[in-house]
Amino acid sequence: MKKTTVGFAMTGSFCTFDAVLAQMRELVRRDYDVIPILSYNAAQLDTRFMEAAQLHRELKSITGRDPIQTLQQAEPIGPKKLLDALVIAPCTGNTLAKLAHSIADGPVTMAAKSHLRNGRPVIVAVSTNDALAGAADSVPRSVGVCGEAAADPALAVVLTGIGVNTLSMTPRALATVGAVLASVTLAEAQELAGIALVARTAAEARTQVRSRLPVLEQLGL
Repeated sequence: MKKTTVGFAMTGSFCTFDAVLAQMRELVRRDYDVIPILSYNAAQLDTRFMEAAQLHRELKSITGRDPIQTLQQAEPIGPKKLLDALVIAPCTGNTLAKLAHSIADGPVTMAAKSHLRNGRPVIVAVSTNDALAGAADSVPRSVGVCGEAAADPALAVVLTGIGVNTLSMTPRALATVGAVLASVTLAEAQELAGIALVARTAAEARTQVRSRLPVLEQLGL
């Protein structure tokens, strides 16, 4: 059986690289074929978190592949139908704004543009700090989440913190979600979103966020 091929694109949120690489290892462990893709900054810059050469070695060790790191390498992703899905993690606010405006000026944004032509999924894991947080506000698009995710009170706070501006849920969930959202400021929601995004697992993210929302216990949630 042919393996599912996942493009895994990394942009310049350097402090999250260790956590992101752990997720990449998990995909490979689960027998996905992973193709690494790097933005120009991720591919070239040495930081206190990781030197560029070390990142390249890690990617080759995990996936057995050298990363895609030029426009020329990324463009054939669509025409050749190379990917079943594309993950962008971490996705900086700068990259998110470019995606929203169809700007394809680097390997990651070109990979997304090329891949989307095939109608296949792109999964974005936003990682941003206070200096970049305004980028989402400048994007003239509405971002909505519906269903069970929107109806989870703790997750609703995180979604609000990363810039989701509409939540759609069943009527019975409105009161509890509304009460939890009303208990935090936007700045607090953004802080909790940041904590969730750097957690190593979904369970850890949930535990960290819930521990900082005493209203959940007060409401018996």
